[in-house]
Amino acid sequence: FGDTGWGFGLGWTIAWNAGRKIVSHGGGLPGISTYGLMVPAEQLGVVALTNLSGDDARAIAEQLVNNVLDTPLLRSTSETAFPFDTRYTPQGADALAQYVGTYTWAYQADEEEDQITVTMEADKLTIQYAGGKAVPYIAIGVDVFMSQHSGSWGITIRFVRDTGGNVISLLSGSGGLYQRHG
Repeated sequence: FGDTGWGFGLGWTIAWNAGRKIVSHGGGLPGISTYGLMVPAEQLGVVALTNLSGDDARAIAEQLVNNVLDTPLLRSTSETAFPFDTRYTPQGADALAQYVGTYTWAYQADEEEDQITVTMEADKLTIQYAGGKAVPYIAIGVDVFMSQHSGSWGITIRFVRDTGGNVISLLSGSGGLYQRHG
């Protein structure tokens, strides 16, 4: 994901923290949440399977690894922001305003449950998936944003422009192409 030191490799999320590579993958269906996390240098792996929707399996796996290592691997609690930094210079409020709007999944009719709302708060973009809470995203490249917050971490948002330079859609790492309204 840009120069953050975090990214994907063959479907796995790859992160570096305190000089250690961390490999993980999560998933789920309604009523099910799963998460696998490995720290190759420590020869440590954890898999958490739950019968709960949401980010619970990730929090459980992280806490188990923190307990085994007796130190936080990534963060001390599941509410703490994920540690990453970027050298990318953040855009100003005027530049960010061009992304604000409502985007609907390209493969559905105009349904509220298939929408992403992009707003601005304090010179940051916030992204809200239908039924979710608004989460701040950080610019990590030109037209590319990522969140440090649990539940949306690792999901990049890439805005797409037409030949005139106007933002017309976004690509979400969690679900595909969304077309802009208006």
